Amino acid sequence: MEVQTSETTKNKGSLDRSGFHRKVERKGSDLRASKAFSEADTASELEYSPRTHLAEDGIHSALDMARRMRMLSFEDDSPCSAYVTGSSLNRDFTLAKLNKEKVLSLIKAWEENMKKKSQNSYNKKVAKISAWEMSKKARAEANLKASEERIENEKAAYVERTKNRIALVQRVAEEQRALAEALHGQEIVKAEEIAAKCRASGTRPKKFIFCF
Repeated sequence: MEVQTSETTKNKGSLDRSGFHRKVERKGSDLRASKAFSEADTASELEYSPRTHLAEDGIHSALDMARRMRMLSFEDDSPCSAYVTGSSLNRDFTLAKLNKEKVLSLIKAWEENMKKKSQNSYNKKVAKISAWEMSKKARAEANLKASEERIENEKAAYVERTKNRIALVQRVAEEQRALAEALHGQEIVKAEEIAAKCRASGTRPKKFIFCF
């Protein structure tokens, strides 16, 4: 009787152990299926989520996804369930952080690109303004030089005309002076002749000027 009882107890223990193993295997398969489903769902959510939402609310999005993952996972207080939930949270935080860093790097690259474009546009405008300034200054300096040359030429021509006019005046004055001197000489000779005739005849000149 004791042998039968011990065999019964042994069989019952083996049945309990096999049932426990089957339960553990079933939970393990459920855990793997839930984990695969959670990873696929998380990857799809992260793939189709907008970048701006991750850039602005990365941590809040990660927490929301973690809560959804916790709801999707099996509700069990076993250590395996706690480990899966913690690893899911860490993975969600890591993915959210990586996506946020990616968005921030894209924003930084966009900012640098826009600054570079603005700098290139500014350089082109400054070069265009400088070229316009140099062209206008060169044209103004050329006009000034041409005006100075024209003024110098006009001045030289005016000086030449003035000198010619002075020379003409001097020549006319010399001619008039010579003519007046010749007329004066003729009048003196004529007066001497008339005076000689009057002395010879003893008569007075017809045109006598009394000098007092």
